Amino acid sequence: MKDQKDPPRTQGVAFEQLIADLSARVGPGSDALDETIVDRLRELCDALNESHVALQRARDEIKALRDRLGAEKGTMTLSALEVEHIRAVLESTNWRIRGSGGAAERLGLKPTTLESRMARLGITRRKVP
Repeated sequence: MKDQKDPPRTQGVAFEQLIADLSARVGPGSDALDETIVDRLRELCDALNESHVALQRARDEIKALRDRLGAEKGTMTLSALEVEHIRAVLESTNWRIRGSGGAAERLGLKPTTLESRMARLGITRRKVP
């Protein structure tokens, strides 16, 4: 199992609880829950929990964008909205473009596509004095 921060269990799937429930249904001493099934169940629970975390991140980003748009009370062009969204994702990843949890992954783009889009839109990291 990967070392990662555990997602909230209120909405995620708790592997241990799932195994306990299945064991109770199958009965004691049964070989129905063999190692292959247990491993596959663990993989599925992990995938569901990772999806839940990714979905929550996306919801948070959408909320931030809606808040930003509502605060401006004006209209934005599509390219201006794209710039703001990319910049928000970059800032949330500390300007990490590549790799797991990077901006490209969060935006559903290849890193090279994100880099070329940033160049086209003139997105650069602001220098801190």
